[in-house]
Amino acid sequence: MNGSAGCSPAHLAATRAGLRRVAEHVLTSTLYAATGEIAIVPSPGGFRTPPFGADGRFLTVDGAELVPGGDAGTRRTALTTVRAAAEIPGDGPSAAWLWPEHFDLGITAQAINYGASPGDARFTDPYIYVGPHDGAPLGEPEFWNAPFGTVRTFHQIGTAEEAAAFSRDGRAGVLAHARTSSTRRKQ
Repeated sequence: MNGSAGCSPAHLAATRAGLRRVAEHVLTSTLYAATGEIAIVPSPGGFRTPPFGADGRFLTVDGAELVPGGDAGTRRTALTTVRAAAEIPGDGPSAAWLWPEHFDLGITAQAINYGASPGDARFTDPYIYVGPHDGAPLGEPEFWNAPFGTVRTFHQIGTAEEAAAFSRDGRAGVLAHARTSSTRRKQ
């Protein structure tokens, strides 16, 4: 039995799940980082964020393309993976946010959270963290030591250079894991 437009039910379900992930992890997370709001509206060919920011930025899914735009114009990019789509909305990091649940100051860049906390119930010493949106990569439990990613306390990080190196190492680990996972899926 075929579903909508001759698609198998399994293909339709996979497409729907993929679009939902893009809506949640790309469009709404970008909007939330800029405005503190979550909203998606229908648009011709798909769905989009409402305009936000002084430059009227928006993100649209139009068919199989992600279209970031604003007062300066638009660009179209094929939707391939959620990870690739998360890198498109902005080349740089998000604005810094102070999150009340752990009182941590953090940013997001390319679907990875980076930040610092004065300590919380799980890690009582002040710490910095790297938290991939997809969760900690499997393997290397000595590095990926937290359910959400990895942390280093102020006892382990003594300088700004060490903190930057830790963040770079975390990003490199996430990207290496993504490349390995992508290669395994293609085989």
